[in-house]
Amino acid sequence: MKKILLLLIGLTIISCGGSDDDDVLRTTDPIIGTWSFEGNDDDPFTNTYKSDGTITLSNTEVENEFLGTWRNNGSDFNELTQNYTINTGSPVTTNYIFSTDFNTISVCGNLETSEGTGEYICVNLIRQ
Repeated sequence: MKKILLLLIGLTIISCGGSDDDDVLRTTDPIIGTWSFEGNDDDPFTNTYKSDGTITLSNTEVENEFLGTWRNNGSDFNELTQNYTINTGSPVTTNYIFSTDFNTISVCGNLETSEGTGEYICVNLIRQ
């Protein structure tokens, strides 16, 4: 009887020892925070997304800022692909693809020019 009891206690301890870090339920939007462009240490641009739905696009080199709003068009903050509408004068809706640790974003789309839609580009942003 003692052997069965010890076996059950041992199995209980082993089964409780695991970690469920992969099952973290995100309750805030992963875009919130300050991001800079990846791969160019000289790039003075940062994007700051605030929890109140406002965005500040800053260029520290020429002390220039653009203000606007952002909105997540989904509701599952655990998804790696999030669809956002960004408005800094005219609304643009695009997918932001997050890395598994939510510290890098890839954003791809057509570059808008005064002549219309230009080339297709992708940029990576890193959480600061």
